[in-house]
Amino acid sequence: MPPTVGFMARTRAVGGHISLGDIAMAFQATEQGRSALAQLFRRGGTFYEHLLFAKNLFDFLDLNPNSVEGALARDGRSGNAPPTVGEGIEFRGVGFRYPGSDRAVLADLSSALKPGKTVAVVGANGAGKTTLVKLLARLYDPAAGEIRVDGIDLRDIDPEK
Repeated sequence: MPPTVGFMARTRAVGGHISLGDIAMAFQATEQGRSALAQLFRRGGTFYEHLLFAKNLFDFLDLNPNSVEGALARDGRSGNAPPTVGEGIEFRGVGFRYPGSDRAVLADLSSALKPGKTVAVVGANGAGKTTLVKLLARLYDPAAGEIRVDGIDLRDIDPEK
């Protein structure tokens, strides 16, 4: 409460015009108003921060796939996509390292994922679990080997279809 209002309330209380309960209620109402205003500004700041992250996401999604090193190589392959996964997904000697890094995240990975089967990918931090999903989603292409979906190299499947 501004000092003049507090002084006036104390003066009126001393004069017997208002009770100490009225003063307490006035201070409580002022504090609740201040708290609500502070929370409004805090939430507004958080909303603005989230908008900045959303802008980064949309800027990333608008990138030309050929402009990012190691991502979605366009080398004139056919672009035929199977409508559903029938035979499964096969990893053949897949290797990957992130651009600018000397450390291989995946090296000579060979495995098969069959339709209708449940698979768990487990491992320590940095073992390549997320990288494996990024390769499946074609955020990156393997540096070595190939990923085949129903016998078709994943790089031959048009990511826009």
